[in-house]
Formats: sequence, structure tokens, C-alpha cells
Amino acid sequence: MPGLPRSERIGPLALTGVLRRHRRDVEHYALVQNINRQWDEYMIRRVAPPWTPSAWRYGVAMRMADGDTEMSYFCGAPPSEPPEMPVGFVSLTIPALQIALFPFDGHISEFRDFLHRVFARALPEAGLKLAPDGPGVPEYVERYDWHFNPATGRGGFDLLIPVAG
Repeated sequence: MPGLPRSERIGPLALTGVLRRHRRDVEHYALVQNINRQWDEYMIRRVAPPWTPSAWRYGVAMRMADGDTEMSYFCGAPPSEPPEMPVGFVSLTIPALQIALFPFDGHISEFRDFLHRVFARALPEAGLKLAPDGPGVPEYVERYDWHFNPATGRGGFDLLIPVAG
């Protein structure tokens, strides 16, 4: 069970990367594979320095009208200096938000269950309510640093949930 979250303010956060629409109602393995392919595409085409201790990468799940069956997922990072936008990349700005931060240190295949426990139990038990919908407000954000190894699915990352505040 996730512990109590840490509370932080983030943003506004300007990012560039790859945005794709995914079906949530597919078998879990298929969804994970689709998102992994999206990350592979991003990592191949990005214009950014290699991983360093200060290099954050973000996975952003965007709310959609039909959130039960579809989601938009963005993977990217803050733009390089000077900003360069590879073909097929988009810009995304996350507004300033109050967030609940939950560290995740399991294998990436366990993330879906972790996410469910956070939304179903940890947020309500902490007395937190989701932030209202608004322009650019994501459903949740995954924040990766250089410890995360995409090849093994290990290394941990932070789950950021926008909350009312």
C-alpha cells in the first residue's frame, strides 16, 4: 500500500515530446507495450542531453471525455536550449498545480496496481481530492530521473497526482 504522499507545487512546466492516444480497455500487457513503444520513439528522436542526475523525463496521462476506454499519453522532457522540436513532437504545458507525490519503487509491470491503490485508497485516506478539470490539468504525471532503467523496468519514479489545494 502506498504511504502518505508528500505535497508539492509544480509548474508551470513546458515539455516537448510524443503524444499518442491509447485504449485503456485492452489487456494490460498490450497497453504497457504500446506505451513502451511510444517511449522508444521518443528516446530515438529526442534532442536532449544524455541522462544526468538533473535530467527529468515525464510521462503524462491526460484526462479524456471517455476516460474509461481511452487515454492520451505524452512522454517527453523540458525542451533543450535552444529549443529544437523534432518532426512529430508536440509541446505540452502543465499549469502550476498542487500535487500529491507518491514514490514508486516497484517494477513497471506493477505500476497499474499501484496507481489503482493510490486513486482508490491512498488519496481518500489522506483526505485529498483530485484537482478540478481544467486546461492542461493531467490525470497524473510520472516523473523519471536517471535511476530508472527502461530496459529492466526498475529504478523507481515519482507519481504526481494533481489535487485540490
